[in-house]
Amino acid sequence: MSEDDIETLKERKLCFNCVGDDFLSEEIRKQGKRGKCDYCGKVARHYDIETLAEHIETAFERHYTRTSTEPDAIRWMMMKDKESDYDWEREGEPVVWAIANAALISEEAAKDIQRIIEDKFGSYDEFVYETKFHADSYYEEKGC
Repeated sequence: MSEDDIETLKERKLCFNCVGDDFLSEEIRKQGKRGKCDYCGKVARHYDIETLAEHIETAFERHYTRTSTEPDAIRWMMMKDKESDYDWEREGEPVVWAIANAALISEEAAKDIQRIIEDKFGSYDEFVYETKFHADSYYEEKGC
């Protein structure tokens, strides 16, 4: 996405009615500005997506971990065993769904948040494939 596209996303607004997480919804209801929500079209108290992205990033640092892109040694050996029918799947859930499920928001809003945070951590290093909040990353709650 271009820098202009990211700046446009940051300005989108999500109202407290579109957030299912009680704590976050109540915070937005109490502290948000009044205006039209870009996701449901209603006039209500809202946060801009950039502010929500900051909240999500903080919550993920505390409560989530990005899962490995490769199986560990034991699972790798199980995959290579000709007598085994083991098929490795990455643990966790895709980042957009992890965001949507954590805040209980729509997939559209979660994608916008993911794009903003991915842009913040984006790497242009040809040797780094997956950075924090990369579209292909998976996350799981810590302690799972």
